[in-house]
Order: sequence, then C-alpha cells, then structure tokens
Amino acid sequence: MGDVKSAAVQMKSAPPHALKGEVQANGYAQQWPYNAKLTVDGDLARLPAVLNGTLADGLANIHAVVRPLGRMPVENLHLRLADINLLRFTALGSLPESGIDLDLDIDPVRARPNTGRGTSRRATAGPARWLPTAFRCATCARG
Repeated sequence: MGDVKSAAVQMKSAPPHALKGEVQANGYAQQWPYNAKLTVDGDLARLPAVLNGTLADGLANIHAVVRPLGRMPVENLHLRLADINLLRFTALGSLPESGIDLDLDIDPVRARPNTGRGTSRRATAGPARWLPTAFRCATCARG
C-alpha cells in the first residue's frame, strides 16, 4: 500500500486542452519500499510524460509521448530499468532472484511502424550479458 504525497493537475477547458501536472507517491509493494513521481506537460493532442521511481534497489526512468486522442496513442517510449529483481514480484508466482537492466526505445518509423528494438542485461549467475531484443508491436501499426 502507499500514499500520494502530492498531486497537482491543471487542465484548460479549450481544445486541445493543455494539461500540466505532477503526482508523487510512496509506500510499500508487499514488503518493498517504492517512490514514484509522474509529470505531464502538454495537451491532449500530444502529451509528454515522465515517470521516475524506485522499487527497493531497482530504478525506473520512463519517458513517453502519448497522443490520447490520436489513432496511434504512443508516439514514442523510452524505458530504462536498473537492477530489477524478479523475486520481488511474488504475486506473479515463484520467480528467480535476478538483477535485470533494461534499456528500451520505441520510436515508430514510417518505413517500419510496428518494430522496436532494445537490450536487456541479466546480472546474476555469471557474467552480465547484453541481449538484443527485437519485437513487433501490433498497436504500433495503427497510425
């Protein structure tokens, strides 16, 4: 459980409805402490958002530009996770202890609008290795 430490949001009534806000929260996910801050500054046509946070020793930094009213709701997404330990997600079942770093950038390109690339690193049970990751995104092709 957790608490919202502070929240402030301003939205203009005239289209495209300028939106600016910040929300900070902290608490515990099971026994693991977390702290998160979300900021948005844009409008409903194009809304940049940043989420920074921690879960125990793990770090998250997410930058996204979304188009809530657009045909393709995610313009781009940059995700950085560091030292994510799967053992902390016991609600998902029995997962191994791990130290995962993930660096993922999703920037749809007109020539390949439904493809993304990223890398991940597993830092336990031997030397760390970077693993290239490629994927196809069904919702990315809607634009």
